[in-house]
Amino acid sequence: SLAIHIAKREPHKRLIILESRSIYQHDRTWSFWNVDAHPFENQIEQTWSQWQVRYQDCELTLDSSSYRYCTIPSERFYKAAMKQISLLSNITLLMDCQVASLVESSSNVTIE
Repeated sequence: SLAIHIAKREPHKRLIILESRSIYQHDRTWSFWNVDAHPFENQIEQTWSQWQVRYQDCELTLDSSSYRYCTIPSERFYKAAMKQISLLSNITLLMDCQVASLVESSSNVTIE
């Protein structure tokens, strides 16, 4: 997600994503208040405008017409992100990549 945002804002910069995983699979679910527009709007699986908070004998029901609480399952997110990355010529994604060392100097970064 970060690389997609950077690549779109800074199209002259080249990004390389070094991913230790060999495949993306369902490993989490993102849930958030949908406050700002984002490139994953179409991946939202569920939204809520009402929620409850319970503590001991107290229960409070709240709602928001302005901000909806949303959830995106990781398999939807990964699929959409991979598609967007493939369409951006300034991003390279390297899967199954283990980083042994990283040395940063004033002019470059060397990764082994």
